[in-house]
Amino acid sequence: MDHELESFESHGPIKDPLPPFPDRTEVTWDTVRQWQDQALDFLLVDVREAEEREAGHAGGLWIPLGELHGRIGELRRGVPVAFYCRKGIRSLIAVQRFRHRLEGVPVYSVEGLEGRGG
Repeated sequence: MDHELESFESHGPIKDPLPPFPDRTEVTWDTVRQWQDQALDFLLVDVREAEEREAGHAGGLWIPLGELHGRIGELRRGVPVAFYCRKGIRSLIAVQRFRHRLEGVPVYSVEGLEGRGG
């Protein structure tokens, strides 16, 4: 039997611990809840318009997408940022536009609020 296969069969697959912040752009609300449950330091930013925010929100800082360029300084330096909106489109735009301005900081688009569930 091959040594690698024997090792796998006797010990099972080696599982690397998942980093707290994944190496991808889009995350789910379940991931955000896990970060909150683990008390990880990250910033949740709602990029929707005022009337949408007034109808309900998931918390975090509120900076409409159209104002983000002028208010980018309100984001804490070095802290991962998770943008959210209603469907996940504006949050993806925020990631694409501002990832380069937040050098070295993980930046995410959270799936739309429609997918948030309970």
